[in-house]
Amino acid sequence: MRISSARCVLIGESSGGNLVHHVALHARNSEQELRPVCVRGGAALHPGFIRSVRSKSEAEIPPDSALLTLEMVDRFMALSLTVGSTKDDPITNPMGPQAPPLNTLSFPLLFVGIADRDLIRDTEMEYCRAMISAGHCVDMFVSENVGHCFYLNQIAIKFDAHVAKETSKLLEAIDGFINRP
Repeated sequence: MRISSARCVLIGESSGGNLVHHVALHARNSEQELRPVCVRGGAALHPGFIRSVRSKSEAEIPPDSALLTLEMVDRFMALSLTVGSTKDDPITNPMGPQAPPLNTLSFPLLFVGIADRDLIRDTEMEYCRAMISAGHCVDMFVSENVGHCFYLNQIAIKFDAHVAKETSKLLEAIDGFINRP
């Protein structure tokens, strides 16, 4: 494997996916200062994008894993946002009313991994649609019949053929994104 500072790709899962969005934005707008490092893309896996008003998926999808429940979402937000902030803060809702318009910003290529049973699936998809509408290049990959960060559950990967297959498909998609010419 060859490493090149000119082909750096950011990757983060859950709240780390939010960081990918914000660091990719900063990197794109600070290219001169970052040389010789060049951030050519970012992969946000099941990013923690939420908003003040619960999405349909938050209201209707039962948590299928201990990795994410509505109570956990609310608690994480209470711990992570500054005092007085709401879930519409640009950190958690980069397409929301408090965030700068996405069409005024510059981003590298982005990959967004979404699980169709993720409680916050709807806001992840809303993010992808908003980014694409703003003219940004976003590869969206949806894993089927799995929940938030399912690929972290090593027991499920070992004993559930479906989870193992979806994990392999996600990893192949990430590899294809990272290694695209």
